[in-house]
Amino acid sequence: MADFRLPRNDELRWPSGSAQVIALLTLHPAELAERVGIPLMSGVEEGLGPWQGIGLILGSGRPIELVWYEGADQSAPTELRADVNDDYSSAREEAGVALALTPRDVAWVLPAGGRAGE
Repeated sequence: MADFRLPRNDELRWPSGSAQVIALLTLHPAELAERVGIPLMSGVEEGLGPWQGIGLILGSGRPIELVWYEGADQSAPTELRADVNDDYSSAREEAGVALALTPRDVAWVLPAGGRAGE
C-alpha cells in the first residue's frame, strides 16, 4: 500500500505559504493517475494554461503536489512541488518511495540550496 493519502480541505495549503518545484518527472497524467490510484484534478492557470495534477500528503505528513501543464509539448515533465521551507532532498526521497519512482522517472532535481531554473 502506498504511503500517501489525499489531503483534507484544511490541509490544502503550504505550511510556509508557498511551494517550490523540487524535481521534474517524466510521468504524464495517465501514468501518474495510475500510480496514485485516482483520477487527477484539472484546471487552467492564468499564463500557464491547462493543467492536470494532484496534491498528496505523504506518510510523514508532508504535503506535495504533482502538476503537469498541457502546453504545446506533450512530452513536458510533471512538476514535483514541496513547501519552500521543506528539506528538498528528504521530500524527493519520500515522494520517490511513495510513488515508486525509478531513476528513469526523474528528469531533473533541484540542486541543494537552489531554486527552480538554476
